[in-house]
Order: sequence, then C-alpha cells, then structure tokens
Amino acid sequence: MPIKKQKEDFDILISQLANAYRALMINRLFLDDNEFVNQNFRLWIDIRAAFTIEYLLGVAKIFERPKNRIGEEVLSIYYLVDIQFSGHEKTIEGLKKFRSKFLVHNDLKIMRNPNKLFKNLGFTPDDIKNLLERAFDVLEDIKSHYGLGSLGNYNPKNIEKRVQGDLKNFKKWAISFSEVPIR
Repeated sequence: MPIKKQKEDFDILISQLANAYRALMINRLFLDDNEFVNQNFRLWIDIRAAFTIEYLLGVAKIFERPKNRIGEEVLSIYYLVDIQFSGHEKTIEGLKKFRSKFLVHNDLKIMRNPNKLFKNLGFTPDDIKNLLERAFDVLEDIKSHYGLGSLGNYNPKNIEKRVQGDLKNFKKWAISFSEVPIR
C-alpha cells in the first residue's frame, strides 16, 4: 500500500480516536457542573446518554476485530491489542460485548434487563479513558516510527482543553436563553 494511502488511513483512525475521546470528555465534564445540569436535568440525561453511546461505540469500532472478507478493508487497531494493550483486555472484551449485545443487536435478554449487562461489563469510564490515552500513545509512536507525522492537536490534553472551552461557551449561550422573557 502506498505511504500516502497509509497516512490517510492512519489519520482517519486518529480522528476516530479523537472523536471518541472528545465524547468521553464532554460526558465527564458535563457532570462537573451540577447546578447547570440540575436546572435542565431531563435534557442533560438525554445528552449524556448520547455521548456515552458515542464514545463507547467509537472505541468499540477502533478495537473491532476485522473479519477476513475478500475485498473488504477495515480500519482497526485490533492487531496491536496483544502487543500494546496488555492490561486492557477486560475493557476491550467488555466493549465488544456492549457493542454486540446492546448497541448493534436487540438482544432480548439484555433489553429486558439492561442493568445486568452494565453490571457485568467489567469496565468503568476511567478504564475507557485509560484505554483511549494508551491508544493515543501507541498511535503517536507508530506515526513517529514510520515518518507519518505527529498527532498534532489530536492528543488527550488538547482535546480536553478544547472541550472545557467549548462547554464554557455552550453554557453561556444556553444561559442567555433563560434571560429572555417568555411571551
């Protein structure tokens, strides 16, 4: 495969990783502002659920095991799991189970009792954060080793900082609506 194509594919993978991390940070930082969240509790519960699904599905896709179908290319970090992600296997397996049983398929046993699935997944949001940060480190090393550039602004600290700024601006915008008299 030509180096340009590899770089483009790698950039797509990094972008997906950054999107998943961003959704995780939005989800976590929303909870830090209890007063703002409590004023519009039902809305924030829905928003939080959407971001939770987004980051979990995003990470599950990144660690998806590619099927060997002729002519089908799948972008995955899966082949590095054994080498680079030891200690994260339980989280990765839990993500696969979550993706398969809850997000992709209507597994009736799970749909009738979703708490059972969440209780048995074996990971927390902190485990996902650690896994994502490890993935950033691995991809940065690979990019550097093969001369594919650097992650640039796609790193956890920059993403978290941007999300904090975005949420601050969003809060100002949302509060401005409460000051408008309702007719």
